[in-house]
Amino acid sequence: MFWNKYNPVTASNIDTLLDKEDVTLQNLMDEEDMLQECKGQNAKLIEYLVQRSVLEELVTLIITEPPPAEVETFRFKYANLACELLTSDLQQMNDSLAVHTPLLDKLYAYTGETPPLNPLVASFFSKAFGIMVLRKSDVVSSAMASLPKGRFCLAFFFNVGGICLSVIAFQGSKLTLAR
Repeated sequence: MFWNKYNPVTASNIDTLLDKEDVTLQNLMDEEDMLQECKGQNAKLIEYLVQRSVLEELVTLIITEPPPAEVETFRFKYANLACELLTSDLQQMNDSLAVHTPLLDKLYAYTGETPPLNPLVASFFSKAFGIMVLRKSDVVSSAMASLPKGRFCLAFFFNVGGICLSVIAFQGSKLTLAR
């Protein structure tokens, strides 16, 4: 109902779910107001999202193609929402992702996938990676420098539009593609 939705006195469904002990990321992602709550700086939600296990699940969602057996209209629902959450303008999210090097390695590992890449999944990777380049370029730079030579290569994927966006993000940052 309209009045219940915009009444600031009532607790959100997100807060109610977060009070439960067995809440999962998928339970939260099924709530239609999750992204708005996140952008509205819901402290309980942000505290939940910056946990390492939840961040790992979000990264996995954006770099893994969902199985084709799912209903096509909802196939990329969670991946899209995960991408929006990871790229939302939350300093805590950026900081938490930046300090967990294995999560950044997992994100970078997407560039090691064998072509052809799904263009939509590539766009999720590109958006998340581009935001990390722009907001945490020093962390991204040092993490990329520590990777074995040839492990991070975008050049093989220039035919995928989303990957080209990552290259453009490099242009606006302190990073370079050459080592």
